[in-house]
Amino acid sequence: MNSMIGRHARLPKPPAAAPGTSGVEDASKSSGDDLGLPAEPRTGRGPRRYAGRVLVVDADRDVRRSIASYLRVGGWLVDEATSGPAALDRMHQVRPDVVVLEPMLPRGRAFVAAWRKDPRLPAVPLILLAGAPARLAAVDGLRARAGLAKPVDLDVLAAVLQHVAHN
Repeated sequence: MNSMIGRHARLPKPPAAAPGTSGVEDASKSSGDDLGLPAEPRTGRGPRRYAGRVLVVDADRDVRRSIASYLRVGGWLVDEATSGPAALDRMHQVRPDVVVLEPMLPRGRAFVAAWRKDPRLPAVPLILLAGAPARLAAVDGLRARAGLAKPVDLDVLAAVLQHVAHN
């Protein structure tokens, strides 16, 4: 299986979201647990160790869902957001261990500024996924712990997430 994704990846389209949704996908709902608690991901090889909770923020649905699916198989509890405001709302509801952000997301910088100023939000590490390598210069300005260029190798992203979340 090729673990590279990019803007031109041909992936199956998931079902359309219900009208009036907030642009946020709840990891507890996607886990299938009726009690709202995160379920242990199953891969056919038995239970996997819980790797942590990550919030993936990217307006590109195919990229966001590919990353989320890959990380769920790896044991991560994944929340998704399509915009900065939706990501802030989600961060007030859950406590991610890491945030993965496309820095050119509409209102992405405003999201990071609001997040960093909000005393209710934890000091969660940030990883940038930039569509153009030149945009990785934002790593320092946004106080990101790491930056990766798209198309991203999902194995590398998973390793970086593991390192950043647990160090």
